[in-house]
Formats: sequence, structure tokens, C-alpha cells
Amino acid sequence: MRIPYGVKVMAPGWDDDVNEEITIISEVYELCTDGYLRLKEDETGDQYYIDDVKLCLRPLSALTEKEKRELLNRLFTDEHMNKFTVLDKGVVQEIEHESSTKNFEVLYPTFDPKQCSIYVDFLYDHQIDFSGLIESGDAVDISKI
Repeated sequence: MRIPYGVKVMAPGWDDDVNEEITIISEVYELCTDGYLRLKEDETGDQYYIDDVKLCLRPLSALTEKEKRELLNRLFTDEHMNKFTVLDKGVVQEIEHESSTKNFEVLYPTFDPKQCSIYVDFLYDHQIDFSGLIESGDAVDISKI
């Protein structure tokens, strides 16, 4: 399982002071052997079985315009494509000559392996659920907790 850096998880816990079950929301501190992990905010050092925790993610629909622009900048800006500038709302400006520009909207981009990697890394970095984990109940929508 790949867990993005800084992702929060929801895990069952126990509060000894009130002697009842609680829900712990914490960043993952360490992946351990045999399917266990440790949580950053849990000072007891307890290990949690990975099947008992749920990732706290954002749905794909929660991408902001700023994040979409950042993604397009990552896709269209590198040493080979430095003649592109990303404008608002998915419009990419191609600089044909120093004095001439042409705008086009990115609707159905084609992907090479590098672009796929950029997309996946971006979605992981921003803790976006692009695999349907929220709908299947294997993750929770962080905006609803």
C-alpha cells in the first residue's frame, strides 16, 4: 500500500480516562512489519492494524481551481515545453513566437508515461481519492469529519 506523506488516518482507540472507545485522527508516523503502522500523535507507541484504519482523503471533485492550475503547470512546464504558460480554468497559452500567442483549452489530454506519473504524484501529494476509496468505504472524506 502506498500512503502519501502527511496523510491523516482515522483509527479506533481507547481512552483510559473515561474507559471508552474513541476515534483517533493522526498522521502516519511509520509503516511497520506485518501490516501494522504507528501514528504520529499517539505517544503510547501502539501499533494499529492497517485494516482497522481508514485514510482521510479528499474526493476528486474537491480539487480547487488553484490546484488544477498547479497540475497543468506541472504537466506543461519542463525543459522541453517551456513555451507554455497556464492561465485560469484549464486554458494553456502556447507562445509561438516572442510576439505571438495562442490559447487552447485542455479537455482531453493524451498521456505519455511521464505525464501519468505527474498526475498520480500530484493526486497523492494533495491526498485526493482517485481510486473510489471513499465511495467503497475504505477511506473517509476528510471534509466531513
